[in-house]
Amino acid sequence: MKRIFTLLLATSLLIGALSACGSSNPAPETEPAEEQSVQEETETLDTDTSTGKETIYAVFKDASSVFFAQMGAGAKAAAEELGYEIVIQNPASEAEIDKQISMVESAIEAEPIGMIVSCISSDALINSLAAVKEAGIPLTCTDAGDNEEHYDALYMTDCYQAAWDLCEFTCELIDYKGSIYLLNAVAGVQSCEQREQGFRECAKQYPEVEIINEWQDCDNDKTMAANMTLDMLTARDDDISAIVGLNENALMGVATAVDERGLDGEIVITGVDCSEDVQAYIRQGVINGSSSQDPYKMGYLAVYGIQQILDGEDLNHQVIDTGCAIVTKENIDNPEIQAVINP
Repeated sequence: MKRIFTLLLATSLLIGALSACGSSNPAPETEPAEEQSVQEETETLDTDTSTGKETIYAVFKDASSVFFAQMGAGAKAAAEELGYEIVIQNPASEAEIDKQISMVESAIEAEPIGMIVSCISSDALINSLAAVKEAGIPLTCTDAGDNEEHYDALYMTDCYQAAWDLCEFTCELIDYKGSIYLLNAVAGVQSCEQREQGFRECAKQYPEVEIINEWQDCDNDKTMAANMTLDMLTARDDDISAIVGLNENALMGVATAVDERGLDGEIVITGVDCSEDVQAYIRQGVINGSSSQDPYKMGYLAVYGIQQILDGEDLNHQVIDTGCAIVTKENIDNPEIQAVINP
């Protein structure tokens, strides 16, 4: 059975003691790394392995995403502390599952001392992650693992609980009555499915709250999310209480559509993730609140997880909760929140 380890106190402000992972080389608190630029296609950091240092390979999901750039920053900081080289790669987008599989296969051939993978598809990456373990390479996952749990440990937000909390926040804003349109990112991903489940099950508590649609996703595309939202608004003659986007691209598409429609402040908008664009909409009052994850911590702890395995520890497929907090216009400038959303 998976074990969920909560690293953060009940403040929900994402400040956890990094030593909570119990490493024999405990991860000390560090100053946030400078934000990395995101390249259009494959992002690679520290690819020069001629220094003689041992190398870790990390394969994340999306070169255009600030979320995965921050994850890379955390991984890079931890690798530097431990004296390793790190190679970080991303497909151009989360639509490129085959590209991610190819990256994982190439990384195996490089014979690194450890690998970190953030699975675009929890089913499609099963064989690739099985191959990592067959090669005897320590493997940690971030944000999403494979459905057969080939990883030694998975560092992610407790997406079910985060979505439950987001639903409570959303329902309070609409006085626990009204209609909600729920837009997800992509099918077949653990984190997306858990968010959907958590939000829907929370909403069942409130008989006057109706989620108007079955599962819908935007294929992780902002433009598609905006168009789907506009179509829904047109079909309902703008009669909707709240719209929820369950990742950055879904949320940005929703916010863009509502802003374009001139419905700012009339429809509650909430979601998941807190990029600079999302922060701007929160400050403008277009987005009422968003559940911010801590990708920097995911990447950072995933590297220290590899060190634990190299030191002989059995991480036993643990799922480690890296925490979340709902960011609003009222708390966005709190130092604790800023440390997470702008590391």
